[in-house]
Amino acid sequence: MHPAVDRYIFDASPEHQKILFALRDLILSMSPKIEEKFSFKVPFYAYHNALCYLSISKKQVYMGFIQGSQLHDESGLLTQGHRKLIAVIIFDDHKPIPYDTIQNLLVQSMMVLEEKKKKKKPSRKP
Repeated sequence: MHPAVDRYIFDASPEHQKILFALRDLILSMSPKIEEKFSFKVPFYAYHNALCYLSISKKQVYMGFIQGSQLHDESGLLTQGHRKLIAVIIFDDHKPIPYDTIQNLLVQSMMVLEEKKKKKKPSRKP
């Protein structure tokens, strides 16, 4: 656990804290290789590279998928808006968290990052 992420979550409203803690637990449970960081003033999660992030506004919690444009979302929860790569899910305090959908999207994101890692050419050292 990252102390800055803890502060970020504890500074949120009680309703948002519940969602943020649940999402954090879900993300970190997906793989022991997932690293929690605090970047751009929000919780970030990495798996070989940037995987996803969590953020809040006054009324909503967002989960951003860095590889969002490459994900297949049958649920229709992901929205890209004006973004080219990132897609987000917006959480409402009054609706249940769609754990299965989020797990599926995280698995897809991790697979995209695995493929990118395989394609990346090893650096040549002199």
